[in-house]
Amino acid sequence: MSSMFDTFMRSRIEPDRQQKQNQERYKSMSQKSLLERTRTQNRPIADMSSALKKVRTSKVGLPHSYVSATTTAPYK
Repeated sequence: MSSMFDTFMRSRIEPDRQQKQNQERYKSMSQKSLLERTRTQNRPIADMSSALKKVRTSKVGLPHSYVSATTTAPYK
């Protein structure tokens, strides 16, 4: 059987313990998300030189009305 003092002290310490657990859980989740973000963002950049050559040699263009509606610079 615990005394009133033991019960009181346990009620004072328990929120601190829960707060520490929550902080540790948050810290581990933020570290995991940071690792995941940095791992997925460091993929090698695709070589688009052949696609760029195809676009530059293509004579296909966009309608003037579409270009003027979606850009602010004058379309030549």
